[in-house]
Amino acid sequence: MTRSARLTGATAERYVPAHRLVAFRPRRSRYCLAVFVINEGQRLLAQLERTVPYGHDVDIVIADGGSTDGSTAEANLLPRGVRALLVKEGPGRLGAQMLMAFDFALREGYAGVIAMDGNNKDDPEAIPRFLAALDSGCAHVQGSRYMPGGREANTPFARKWGVRLLHAPLIRL
Repeated sequence: MTRSARLTGATAERYVPAHRLVAFRPRRSRYCLAVFVINEGQRLLAQLERTVPYGHDVDIVIADGGSTDGSTAEANLLPRGVRALLVKEGPGRLGAQMLMAFDFALREGYAGVIAMDGNNKDDPEAIPRFLAALDSGCAHVQGSRYMPGGREANTPFARKWGVRLLHAPLIRL
């Protein structure tokens, strides 16, 4: 489905990539957990298993970039509490998946969105802390592996040093 909707009070239209929506159940929470995936296989399923305990606090929405590995099959998502699956059908990568997910959250009336990769590297234990920050009025909360208490898992050496030596200093400039 392709959507172009006028934002309330805005003068520009919003572009949303072509995608298919599979809704498994109605909205039950104020907040949405958007999980971004493409061919994550068992990593996605393991992450969703770790997310199940928080399914009463957030509605889990998968934004799939076009997986072909079967991990986003309904039989895999339903028992893990997923509310909806968005499957990108047009061009684009992660940015397109994010546009789909945020558009969905806006249309469904969610008060906030938590974004998470579906590669089983992000820790769902942080979800209650994100929700508490959103409930306290924060408009944007971002986790970081580089903050005190943060940790990283399986970050390739070249990426780690690329972030520290190139990306972070350039952003600061």
